Amino acid sequence: MNYKVAMIPMISPLYRLYIWEKMNSLENMDFVFYLEAKNTHSNIEYIPVDTLNEKFNWNEVKNMFFKKQFYWQKNVVKTAFEKYDALIFSGNPRGISTWITSILARMNGKNVYFWSHGAYGKEGKIEMFIKKLFFSIPNGILLYGNHSKKILEAKGIESNKLKIIYNSLDYDFHKEQRSKKIEKGVFKNYFNNDFPVLLFIGRLTAQKKLHQLFEALKLIESDTLRFNIVLIGDGDEMEKLKILSKTIKSQTWFYGSCYNESVLSDLVYEADLCVSPGNVGLTVIHCFSYGTPVITHDNFAYQMPEAEAILPGENGDFFKMNSIEDLGGKISTWFNPNKPKNRNNIRENCYKIIDEKYNPYYQSNLISKVLEHDLDKSRK
Repeated sequence: MNYKVAMIPMISPLYRLYIWEKMNSLENMDFVFYLEAKNTHSNIEYIPVDTLNEKFNWNEVKNMFFKKQFYWQKNVVKTAFEKYDALIFSGNPRGISTWITSILARMNGKNVYFWSHGAYGKEGKIEMFIKKLFFSIPNGILLYGNHSKKILEAKGIESNKLKIIYNSLDYDFHKEQRSKKIEKGVFKNYFNNDFPVLLFIGRLTAQKKLHQLFEALKLIESDTLRFNIVLIGDGDEMEKLKILSKTIKSQTWFYGSCYNESVLSDLVYEADLCVSPGNVGLTVIHCFSYGTPVITHDNFAYQMPEAEAILPGENGDFFKMNSIEDLGGKISTWFNPNKPKNRNNIRENCYKIIDEKYNPYYQSNLISKVLEHDLDKSRK
């Protein structure tokens, strides 16, 4: 028996293409996607319309925003009355149409799911009250990680509703690239030395707290310990960071933006460590996919869920949030000459968790199990 499922995300980011493709090929599931085709987010790359037409059965949705905080998805409410067995929404409490459509769908006997970050742990009392009310609506909540699950459980959300499905990128391409990788000496040729390479990928914004990296390096640099810093991306903090880079002994390469994945894969693969002093999300998956460990801060109320993939000492580490001293200490420990780390072992540790959990095959299998279990139960 095939179940018909409406997939209604808030946006259509390119990185979602790979998991949606796997979901779309699930046996016993017929997905119809309701997608915003026109990109309204300047910092997020959307799936091209030609690709949507080629790969999915989909209907166009228009997002209308109110006071830049709340939104309404046009053409979505009707799904509550159409012949769907289940509806999957982005679990964003700011979506007014999500509240209304999901309640109507439940009243009409359909299963409803929210695919959501859930809770972070930094919410105030009013925000948490609203989230608790919101998350009481669906049959199930598809979460990215354990941190959110524990918070929602503590707030009284039924544990059996909370399903962890992780996150993923273009796993097939990354794995293919990984198998071809050899050291090309990209950084050795640029810097003319063999110092460890510290990498950052992303927007150079204040939120990323990259000044902490330079301040930490001031504390640990010596005649025998220096680094090469590579910042891949552009942003408002570029000029400030260039000034800071002149205050350390190590060299810095402001690489700029890079959207060529083949080039980017070489840069990530040959780096020794990714350092993200602010929060870190899909960058963890990206770096691990090419075998590069990640260091970021330890306060999960201000982290992204993908940080849970980091296993201290094995594929990265955590430092005390906003502690320059601890960040410097963790970096220097990682490169302790008295306890050298085997780079190949580190690579395998990075690959392992991607191959086991953070890939679209594992994700789609988990989603399939949740839907089939619940829908089979509903039919009985």
